Order: sequence, then structure tokens, then C-alpha cells
Amino acid sequence: PAGYEHKIEGDKQKGFIITNTNVEKIKIPVEKKWVGPEKDSVKVYLQINGNDVDPENSITLRKGNWKGEFKDLPKYNPDGSEIAYGIREEVPAGYEHKIEGDKQKGFIITNTNVEKIKIPVEK
Repeated sequence: PAGYEHKIEGDKQKGFIITNTNVEKIKIPVEKKWVGPEKDSVKVYLQINGNDVDPENSITLRKGNWKGEFKDLPKYNPDGSEIAYGIREEVPAGYEHKIEGDKQKGFIITNTNVEKIKIPVEK
């Protein structure tokens, strides 16, 4: 079938086993938003089941174009279940972040500046 690779094992005496493996690929878009001053760049890591996949499998989003995507990702585990993808970002100091979305729609990361200032008052 389309989207599958197959492997045939065995012989006419023992019988044959045909294994079909789904090879569909997906892409996961990521967008960055800021509440407060923007930093120059942030690094975003791909995760499976809450664990970083590989430090090399990251994207750097930069000022001027806060969008990117993870490409050519397998859609299914060997057992046929869908892979549970997520993302993690290196949160800049002085910011909190919120991640919304999913692998189908893409993820939006919003960083909100939480730095406090002191205002001296004299009477």
C-alpha cells in the first residue's frame, strides 16, 4: 500500500511472513511570540514522550523570523502507534514561557518578560 515499505520473509515450506512498515513523514511547525523585549534568538528541541530526541535535532529561531519547523519526521512507532512529539525551549533568563499547540497544528511558544524594577521614592 501507499506510504508503506514491505519485507517478505520465509519460503514455500515454512510459509511466508509479509511485514508492512508505515514510512509516512510529518513536519511540525514552531512559532515564537514575545511579551516584552525580544531576545536575538532561542533554541527549540524536539521531544518524544517528554524526552529530548537528539541535541542535534534542534532549531534556532531568530529575531526577524520567529518561525521554523522540524521536518521529515516519522509519524509512527514500530508498533503502529503514533509518535508523541513535543518541544522544549531554552527559556531566556527573566522570562516565563507557555507552549501551546500540538504536532498536527504546530506549536506556539510565548515568552513573557517577568523582570521587576525598583523605583526609588523620596519624601
